[in-house]
Amino acid sequence: MGISDLTGLEAAINLTSLDLRNNNITDTTSIDGLLNATTLLAGNPVLKGTLAWSFSTGNVVFASPAIGDDRTIYVGSTDGKLYAINSDGELYWNFIAGDQSRPMPIYATPTVGNDGAIYVAAHNGDIYALNTDGSQRWMYSTGGMIYFSAPALGMDGTVYINSANKVHALNPDGSLKWSYETGGNTYYSTPVIGKDGTVYA
Repeated sequence: MGISDLTGLEAAINLTSLDLRNNNITDTTSIDGLLNATTLLAGNPVLKGTLAWSFSTGNVVFASPAIGDDRTIYVGSTDGKLYAINSDGELYWNFIAGDQSRPMPIYATPTVGNDGAIYVAAHNGDIYALNTDGSQRWMYSTGGMIYFSAPALGMDGTVYINSANKVHALNPDGSLKWSYETGGNTYYSTPVIGKDGTVYA
Protein backbone atom coordinates (compact mmCIF):
# COMPACT_ATOMS: atom_id res chain seq x y z
CA MET A 1 0.00 0.00 0.00
CA GLY A 2 1.53 3.34 -0.98
CA ILE A 3 0.93 6.98 -0.17
CA SER A 4 2.43 9.84 -2.21
CA ASP A 5 3.03 13.25 -0.67
CA LEU A 6 4.56 16.43 -2.13
CA THR A 7 6.78 18.17 0.39
CA GLY A 8 6.87 21.97 0.11
CA LEU A 9 8.84 23.76 -2.57
CA GLU A 10 11.28 20.87 -2.85
CA ALA A 11 8.50 18.77 -4.41
CA ALA A 12 10.03 15.74 -2.76
CA ILE A 13 8.01 12.60 -3.29
CA ASN A 14 7.62 10.53 -0.14
CA LEU A 15 6.47 6.96 -0.61
CA THR A 16 5.14 5.18 2.46
CA SER A 17 4.73 1.43 2.84
CA LEU A 18 2.65 0.00 5.68
CA ASP A 19 4.27 -3.03 7.31
CA LEU A 20 1.34 -4.25 9.38
CA ARG A 21 3.19 -7.40 10.46
CA ASN A 22 5.77 -5.27 12.26
CA ASN A 23 3.29 -2.55 13.29
CA ASN A 24 5.43 0.04 11.55
CA ILE A 25 5.11 2.48 8.67
CA THR A 26 8.30 2.63 6.64
CA ASP A 27 8.73 5.99 4.92
CA THR A 28 11.23 6.76 2.17
CA THR A 29 12.18 10.42 1.81
CA SER A 30 13.60 11.26 -1.58
CA ILE A 31 15.61 14.37 -0.77
CA ASP A 32 17.64 13.60 2.36
CA GLY A 33 18.05 9.86 1.86
CA LEU A 34 16.48 9.03 5.22
CA LEU A 35 14.43 5.91 5.79
CA ASN A 36 11.95 6.55 8.62
CA ALA A 37 9.86 4.04 10.56
CA THR A 38 6.78 5.31 12.39
CA THR A 39 4.92 3.37 15.05
CA LEU A 40 1.21 2.88 14.37
CA LEU A 41 -1.25 4.31 16.88
CA ALA A 42 -4.97 3.78 17.35
CA GLY A 43 -7.19 5.72 14.99
CA ASN A 44 -5.74 6.82 11.66
CA PRO A 45 -2.47 4.84 11.25
CA VAL A 46 -1.10 7.20 8.63
CA LEU A 47 -1.64 10.60 10.25
CA LYS A 48 -0.85 9.59 13.83
CA GLY A 49 2.36 8.04 15.07
CA THR A 50 5.74 8.56 16.63
CA LEU A 51 9.15 8.06 15.04
CA ALA A 52 10.48 4.60 15.86
CA TRP A 53 13.81 5.04 14.06
CA SER A 54 15.49 6.52 11.00
CA PHE A 55 18.31 5.23 8.84
CA SER A 56 20.48 7.42 6.63
CA THR A 57 21.63 6.20 3.22
CA GLY A 58 24.47 7.88 1.38
CA ASN A 59 22.33 9.87 -1.05
CA VAL A 60 18.82 10.54 -2.37
CA VAL A 61 16.22 7.75 -2.21
CA PHE A 62 13.47 7.76 -4.84
CA ALA A 63 11.71 4.42 -4.39
CA SER A 64 9.72 2.59 -1.74
CA PRO A 65 11.41 -0.08 0.35
CA ALA A 66 10.56 -3.77 0.10
CA ILE A 67 10.02 -5.96 3.17
CA GLY A 68 10.92 -9.63 3.42
CA ASP A 69 9.03 -12.30 5.32
CA ASP A 70 11.65 -12.06 8.09
CA ARG A 71 10.87 -8.29 8.36
CA THR A 72 14.16 -7.27 6.79
CA ILE A 73 13.73 -3.94 4.98
CA TYR A 74 15.46 -3.47 1.62
CA VAL A 75 15.91 -0.02 0.09
CA GLY A 76 18.01 1.22 -2.80
CA SER A 77 19.73 4.60 -2.93
CA THR A 78 21.27 6.78 -5.58
CA ASP A 79 24.58 6.24 -3.80
CA GLY A 80 24.63 2.92 -5.67
CA LYS A 81 23.88 0.70 -2.69
CA LEU A 82 21.06 -1.61 -1.70
CA TYR A 83 20.63 -1.57 2.08
CA ALA A 84 19.28 -4.42 4.19
CA ILE A 85 18.00 -3.09 7.52
CA ASN A 86 16.42 -4.94 10.42
CA SER A 87 13.13 -3.93 12.00
CA ASP A 88 15.02 -1.92 14.65
CA GLY A 89 16.66 0.27 12.00
CA GLU A 90 20.09 -1.37 12.19
CA LEU A 91 22.13 -2.24 9.10
CA TYR A 92 22.48 -5.92 8.23
CA TRP A 93 24.50 -5.36 5.06
CA ASN A 94 24.75 -3.28 1.92
CA PHE A 95 25.41 -4.32 -1.66
CA ILE A 96 27.16 -2.09 -4.19
CA ALA A 97 25.68 -2.09 -7.70
CA GLY A 98 28.34 -1.70 -10.36
CA ASP A 99 32.04 -1.34 -9.65
CA GLN A 100 33.33 -0.46 -6.19
CA SER A 101 35.00 2.61 -7.71
CA ARG A 102 31.88 3.65 -9.66
CA PRO A 103 28.62 2.51 -8.05
CA MET A 104 25.49 2.72 -10.18
CA PRO A 105 22.48 4.61 -8.75
CA ILE A 106 19.41 2.58 -7.79
CA TYR A 107 16.13 4.37 -8.55
CA ALA A 108 13.71 1.42 -8.46
CA THR A 109 12.09 -0.50 -5.64
CA PRO A 110 13.66 -3.92 -5.04
CA THR A 111 11.55 -7.08 -5.25
CA VAL A 112 11.65 -9.97 -2.78
CA GLY A 113 10.96 -13.48 -4.08
CA ASN A 114 9.13 -16.30 -2.31
CA ASP A 115 12.47 -17.90 -1.45
CA GLY A 116 13.79 -14.66 0.05
CA ALA A 117 15.95 -13.72 -2.95
CA ILE A 118 16.19 -9.97 -3.54
CA TYR A 119 16.07 -8.59 -7.08
CA VAL A 120 17.28 -5.05 -7.72
CA ALA A 121 17.91 -3.05 -10.88
CA ALA A 122 20.65 -0.44 -11.28
CA HIS A 123 20.47 2.66 -13.47
CA ASN A 124 22.98 1.30 -16.01
CA GLY A 125 20.61 -1.58 -16.83
CA ASP A 126 22.15 -4.32 -14.71
CA ILE A 127 19.77 -6.44 -12.66
CA TYR A 128 21.04 -8.38 -9.65
CA ALA A 129 19.70 -11.37 -7.76
CA LEU A 130 20.97 -11.47 -4.18
CA ASN A 131 20.81 -13.98 -1.35
CA THR A 132 19.48 -12.96 2.04
CA ASP A 133 23.05 -12.52 3.31
CA GLY A 134 23.81 -9.96 0.58
CA SER A 135 25.88 -12.26 -1.62
CA GLN A 136 25.27 -12.17 -5.36
CA ARG A 137 23.46 -15.05 -7.06
CA TRP A 138 23.71 -13.63 -10.55
CA MET A 139 23.77 -10.45 -12.61
CA TYR A 140 22.24 -9.80 -16.02
CA SER A 141 22.96 -6.74 -18.16
CA THR A 142 19.94 -5.52 -20.13
CA GLY A 143 22.04 -3.11 -22.18
CA GLY A 144 19.71 -0.16 -21.53
CA MET A 145 18.99 2.31 -18.74
CA ILE A 146 16.55 1.55 -15.91
CA TYR A 147 14.90 4.23 -13.81
CA PHE A 148 11.83 3.24 -11.77
CA SER A 149 11.11 -0.16 -13.32
CA ALA A 150 11.14 -2.75 -10.54
CA PRO A 151 11.62 -6.45 -11.28
CA ALA A 152 8.36 -8.42 -11.50
CA LEU A 153 8.23 -12.14 -10.69
CA GLY A 154 6.13 -14.75 -12.44
CA MET A 155 4.66 -17.81 -10.76
CA ASP A 156 7.31 -19.97 -12.45
CA GLY A 157 10.16 -17.79 -11.13
CA THR A 158 10.65 -15.83 -14.35
CA VAL A 159 11.98 -12.32 -13.69
CA TYR A 160 10.58 -9.53 -15.89
CA ILE A 161 12.20 -6.11 -16.18
CA ASN A 162 11.72 -3.08 -18.41
CA SER A 163 14.88 -1.46 -19.74
CA ALA A 164 15.07 1.37 -22.30
CA ASN A 165 12.79 0.14 -25.11
CA LYS A 166 12.71 -3.56 -24.25
CA VAL A 167 11.01 -5.98 -21.91
CA HIS A 168 13.33 -8.75 -20.71
CA ALA A 169 12.24 -12.13 -19.35
CA LEU A 170 14.94 -13.91 -17.35
CA ASN A 171 15.07 -17.50 -16.18
CA PRO A 172 15.49 -18.11 -12.42
CA ASP A 173 19.22 -18.64 -13.02
CA GLY A 174 19.59 -15.20 -14.62
CA SER A 175 19.84 -16.35 -18.23
CA LEU A 176 17.74 -14.66 -20.90
CA LYS A 177 14.46 -16.39 -21.75
CA TRP A 178 13.28 -13.77 -24.24
CA SER A 179 13.17 -10.04 -24.88
CA TYR A 180 10.67 -7.88 -26.74
CA GLU A 181 11.29 -4.48 -28.29
CA THR A 182 8.41 -2.14 -27.47
CA GLY A 183 9.30 0.72 -29.80
CA GLY A 184 9.27 3.23 -26.94
CA ASN A 185 10.95 3.75 -23.60
CA THR A 186 9.62 1.54 -20.80
CA TYR A 187 12.24 2.23 -18.12
CA TYR A 188 9.88 4.25 -15.90
CA SER A 189 7.24 1.53 -15.47
CA THR A 190 7.17 -1.92 -13.92
CA PRO A 191 5.83 -4.93 -15.85
CA VAL A 192 2.53 -6.40 -14.65
CA ILE A 193 1.71 -10.10 -14.97
CA GLY A 194 -1.88 -11.27 -15.47
CA LYS A 195 -3.32 -14.44 -13.94
CA ASP A 196 -2.99 -16.15 -17.29
CA GLY A 197 0.71 -15.27 -17.47
CA THR A 198 0.33 -12.40 -19.93
CA VAL A 199 2.95 -9.69 -19.38
CA TYR A 200 1.90 -6.04 -19.71
CA ALA A 201 4.67 -3.48 -20.03
